[in-house]
Amino acid sequence: ARQAVATDPSKAAMEAMQALKNLADARSSWNRQLGQPEKPYPNKGVAKLGWSWEAMDVQAWKNKQELERALVSLVEQPGSMVDQIFVQEWVDFEVEMRHFFVEVDLHDRSTWKPKYIVYTVFKSRDDGCFRDFDKYDRQTAIGMTFQNDEAAMADAERQAEELCGRWLQWLQAQTHSLPTVVRMDIMARRLGPGKAAVSTGELTELGGCFLGWPQGPSTVFSAMVRSCFKTTSALTAY
Repeated sequence: ARQAVATDPSKAAMEAMQALKNLADARSSWNRQLGQPEKPYPNKGVAKLGWSWEAMDVQAWKNKQELERALVSLVEQPGSMVDQIFVQEWVDFEVEMRHFFVEVDLHDRSTWKPKYIVYTVFKSRDDGCFRDFDKYDRQTAIGMTFQNDEAAMADAERQAEELCGRWLQWLQAQTHSLPTVVRMDIMARRLGPGKAAVSTGELTELGGCFLGWPQGPSTVFSAMVRSCFKTTSALTAY
């Protein structure tokens, strides 16, 4: 919380790191139940402001001192009135797959497929901050990040599709009407021949950058207009 950082940034950093360890303990207990390998305690991560544009306010840290500096820097951001800072553990990944979902209907599995996927890789990190990133098509991403391992990328995409499906169902639990458009960013890492691991990066609603998707504006804005004029025939009984 902003108040905790303003009052005692050192204590805030220490408590945030302890909270991550507590979460890691809970995850380890689940891993044991599922027969999955345990992961080491997180000793590095990122601090970031919510609602920030293209990682402008995301700062990496590797120890308590760096986290403390990141918290102070973010909380004192000029013009910011955000009262919370996200502190997350570091996730190793080689490519981020940005999935664009438009007009999803949970009763129609064909709409669960993303309209477009952009593959991106951050290419610079100055003073712990993430700056520029490269955008690739699928084939280029396989060559640049997955050592030309088509099978590993297919494995990552399969897992990402399953993960995104779970998020779509989770969204229904948050609201009676699904967002017309949502972008889900999934981080992927090649583990070995034909194998990959994925993690959720973030979910972005309207306002997420198109990242060079040529048909993005027409696809998304047309869907938004349609959402304003949906038929109400299904509601007549009520």
